[in-house]
Amino acid sequence: MNRFVAIFYALVLAAVWVPEASGQYMIKLSLDKKTFLSQEPMRATVELSNNSGSDVVMGGPANTNWLSFHLEDATGRQYPPVQVEVEEPFVFKAGAVMKRQILMSENHAIADIGPYALHAVVYHAPTQAYYQSNRVRFTVTEVKAFWEQDFGVPQGLQDAGRVRKYSLHVLREDDGSRLYFRLTDDRSQMRMATFSLGPVNLALDPSFTMDSQNRLQAFFLAAPQIFVHCIIGPDGTLVSRKYYKEGKDNRPMLATRAGEIFVTGGILFDPNAPVVTPKSTGRTASQRPPGL
Repeated sequence: MNRFVAIFYALVLAAVWVPEASGQYMIKLSLDKKTFLSQEPMRATVELSNNSGSDVVMGGPANTNWLSFHLEDATGRQYPPVQVEVEEPFVFKAGAVMKRQILMSENHAIADIGPYALHAVVYHAPTQAYYQSNRVRFTVTEVKAFWEQDFGVPQGLQDAGRVRKYSLHVLREDDGSRLYFRLTDDRSQMRMATFSLGPVNLALDPSFTMDSQNRLQAFFLAAPQIFVHCIIGPDGTLVSRKYYKEGKDNRPMLATRAGEIFVTGGILFDPNAPVVTPKSTGRTASQRPPGL
């Protein structure tokens, strides 16, 4: 999956700061949601318009990128600037508009709970000035695990024999609930991974178990008649995510046979497939789980 990895990098101290909505650039920042679990990576979208009247070569000073982020907490305390991975310079045409989706990685996700504010900063090379976006507010929270299980890292994998812990959490938001996965190292208590498995409908209890490879397998209802089967490895990597649609008298479920774990029943379903017209017998837009 194509994505930028965020790294902390100090901006040039002698830079010129220009307030948002200035003449050279128009910058709009948005986040995919308003509430995040502690240490959950955040996905930000930056929309940039070149209003300078001329083409601009996009690149930052001192081998930095042209885009960075500034974060502050409720007390006004500012964190070190977060700058995305350096990309090759390119020409941004006059009058053009572009979008970038940035994933703030697990290594630099926020651990402390509370409210925060974030804004994007874009470097304008011809004037050596920085332009600031709108300020986006969000909240970092924590919820207690409803299931957790210790396990040993299998032989043949990095840190084999080390004890780690899988845990599952449900974060309730205004627009519904989401199921979260977390991997924690038992010795250091370091959270090695935290991410959402997707929207969850609690009308049915999720199913979860470990397989013979000590991978976590989770199965849950995401939306009416739509189920999700996720497999997560001992390193916290999402191995697979598959969707199943319930048919008539054919509800999918997680099953075990001869030590193997699999989904029985239902019909494989692609939530990203094109939405069909109402006259068609295929899927409608309402069948897509929210948040996907």
